[in-house]
Amino acid sequence: MKSPTNPGRFSAVLAKTNNPYIPEFYQYAREKTGAGWDVPWFAVELIEGRSLSAERNSNGPLGDQRLLELAHDLLSALESIHTAGLIHLDLKPDNVMLEPGRARLIDFGLAAQAYRVQKGISGTPGFLAPEQLDDVLEEKDFAPAVDMFKLGMTLAWAAGIDAPELWACDPYGAPGSVRRSMQEGPRLGTWLGVVRDLVSAMLAFDAQERPTASQALEIVRSSFPSGSPRSTFDAGQRKRSPIEPPLPDAAPSVRPASNELKPKHLDANVGAKVKVVDRLGLDWLGVVVGLDPNRAGNVLVKHQSIGSRENVRSYPLTQVEPPWVCWRFHTWETRMESWTNTTSVAGGIRRKKKLQRFGW
Repeated sequence: MKSPTNPGRFSAVLAKTNNPYIPEFYQYAREKTGAGWDVPWFAVELIEGRSLSAERNSNGPLGDQRLLELAHDLLSALESIHTAGLIHLDLKPDNVMLEPGRARLIDFGLAAQAYRVQKGISGTPGFLAPEQLDDVLEEKDFAPAVDMFKLGMTLAWAAGIDAPELWACDPYGAPGSVRRSMQEGPRLGTWLGVVRDLVSAMLAFDAQERPTASQALEIVRSSFPSGSPRSTFDAGQRKRSPIEPPLPDAAPSVRPASNELKPKHLDANVGAKVKVVDRLGLDWLGVVVGLDPNRAGNVLVKHQSIGSRENVRSYPLTQVEPPWVCWRFHTWETRMESWTNTTSVAGGIRRKKKLQRFGW
């Protein structure tokens, strides 16, 4: 997947979002091409399913319940992205993948830092917000409200309302003409329900009148029955794997986050010096300062060279070398699950031998 401006930063930020409705970001690197270009790229999770576009084209518009679930999943994805300070910019039916039980937002090739003006395309014709159709390139063209407008168009399309019907004009026509039609508001017909009301708000001509992803998500969550997985804040949350640097002659790889060491009696070996490998594959020295009370099996490590409290961060043992110095010696149990590629299997074998050598 080709990467946007500052791909290392974006891939690292997206890897931390911990959201089940966007792909996992595994690896970032730069590669020299035969022509001498230094091309950045990052590897992401392969999503098995079909696009929202293919689903509607094959089976027709989605029903009310599926629309509500779709709205939830995409709003959850946007909330995580926007909270991280990014915008997607290319939300459309082709970039929504449907898996059994959930939808996922894909294709971050146009992702950008929110409110940072950049040159070049900022979306797909026919799925542009009104502020992107004027002659001025400014910060509001790269605001989270742009994603919300595009989500509104995507949900309306999933409900069976095509763009020409939605705006009563050719969405690929002259930008000024399309903007004037948008200013009159969306034509949602007889469509009723919670999602319809949200779509109407998302498609407000004035960006300031659109709800944020968090506001809209709160409304959607309240529409699910109590006890439903989508009615709670942490529905479907998953633990993410760190991005790792590529190894020579190795395919993009990742260590699943479920492969970790778990001590039966948790006591941090405070003061132990360790080397931490961060999400971009860079390593630095640190000191163990305690356990992370919010993440089971994680330790808090302080960067040695900077005294700020902000440099005390939480890391799983898979990112700490050597892992056993983080804990005082107690009875240990080890969980080594199968890993799925050559690099990870090799790493698993090395780590397993090291544990056996110490009799754990």
